[in-house]
Amino acid sequence: MPQVAQLIGDLTASKEAPKQYRAGYTLNGDTGTGSTGPFDPNSELITTNDDILRKMGLDPKAWIIEGNIHQWSKQMQDGTMRVSIFAGFHRRTEENDRAARDLAKLIVPVAPHEIPNGDGDPLVFVISDPQVGKLDEKGGTPQLIRRYENMLSQVASIARDQKPSRIIIADCGDSIENLFNYSNQLSHLDLTLDQQLAQWQRMFIQAIQTMRQYCDDITVTAVPSNHGEVRNAMKAQTGNGDYGIGVLQQISDAYTLIGSWHPTFVFPDSEWSDCSHIDVNGHMVLFTHGHNSGKQDKIPKWIEGQAANRDSPFATADIIVTGHYHNRRYLTSHGRHIVECPTLESSSNWLYKTAGEWSQPGVTIFNVGVRGLHGLRFIDYMPEHKEKP
Repeated sequence: MPQVAQLIGDLTASKEAPKQYRAGYTLNGDTGTGSTGPFDPNSELITTNDDILRKMGLDPKAWIIEGNIHQWSKQMQDGTMRVSIFAGFHRRTEENDRAARDLAKLIVPVAPHEIPNGDGDPLVFVISDPQVGKLDEKGGTPQLIRRYENMLSQVASIARDQKPSRIIIADCGDSIENLFNYSNQLSHLDLTLDQQLAQWQRMFIQAIQTMRQYCDDITVTAVPSNHGEVRNAMKAQTGNGDYGIGVLQQISDAYTLIGSWHPTFVFPDSEWSDCSHIDVNGHMVLFTHGHNSGKQDKIPKWIEGQAANRDSPFATADIIVTGHYHNRRYLTSHGRHIVECPTLESSSNWLYKTAGEWSQPGVTIFNVGVRGLHGLRFIDYMPEHKEKP
C-alpha cells in the first residue's frame, strides 16, 4: 500500500509541477537548463550539484551547474513532500577549468585562522560603472586603478574602525566598457575585451580580499547591465549572458577551488532578472543597474511599477541601490530608500554630453541597522589618503 501511495504522489506531482520543474533538460550548444522532476526528499537524498545533474540525466564529469539553483515543492494529500530542482549548467571543458584555476592563482591564500566579526552594523560597499577599458580625455585604465585603490583604501579604513558584523560587496553594473555599445566605441578603448574582463576580476577580488581583513562574514553580488550584456555586434542579446555575472561566477569557482574560506555569492534569481537582493539585518536590500528606467528622474516611478508585481523582489525591498546614470543621489519614495550611485569611471562624459550633468567619480557605502539604512557616504578620490597600518 505505501508503494501505491508513493506512486500516486509521484504521478500527481509530475502533473502539477510547473513546466520548468518537470523532469528533463534542454541543450543550447555548450549550455542548457534542466530539472530533476519531482521527487520525495525523504526517500531520495540529493545534496550536491553532481546529484542534481545525475537526477537530470546528465554526467557530472561532462557538465557543471551554473548560477542559482531554484526549487519547487508541494505537499501531497498523504502528507509527503515532493521537491523539484531547476538549474542552468554548462559543458565542463579544460578551458573553463583552467580559467578558474588561473583566476584562483590571483587570490593570495591566507593562513587559516579565525577572524572575529565585530558587533557594528553590517556595511554595504557598492562599486558602480567602472567601465574598465574605457579611454577618454581624462585617462584610461591606469588612472582608474589608481582611483579605485585609493577609494578601496578609504573604505578599508572605515571598515577597520566600524568593525562591522557583516560586509556586503556589490557590483552595481557596467563593470567593463565592452565593445559593441555604440558605433565608435573601439576608438575609446585601451583594453581588449579579454583584458577588460581579466582586469575587473582582479579588481573585484582585491575588494573581497581587502574587506576580508576586517570581517569574516562577506557576501558578494552583481547585477546585469547594459555595458555588461553579451552582444552580437551592436545587437544586445538580452537574457543570453552578462559579463559582470560571468566574472562573479568565475570568482566563486576560484574560491571553491581554493577551498579554505569562501564568501557567500548571491546571483540574480534567473537569467532574465535585472536585480539581486539580500536580507541585511531584517531589511531587504535590492541592487539593480537601473538602465531599464529610461531616465534618472523616472527611477522612483519605475520602481513603483516593478513593486506593483507582488512576485517581484522590488515589492518587498526596503533599500534599492542603482547605478547607470553616473550621478549620485539619495531620495525616498513610497517608504523605500533609493540610493543612486556615482560612477567609478573618470569623467561621466556620457552624462555631461547627454544631459549637461556632471558628477565626481566615487564609490558608495552605507550601514544597515535594525531600524534600516544609515551612514550613507559617497567616497571620493583623495590622493593624500593612505591607509593606516
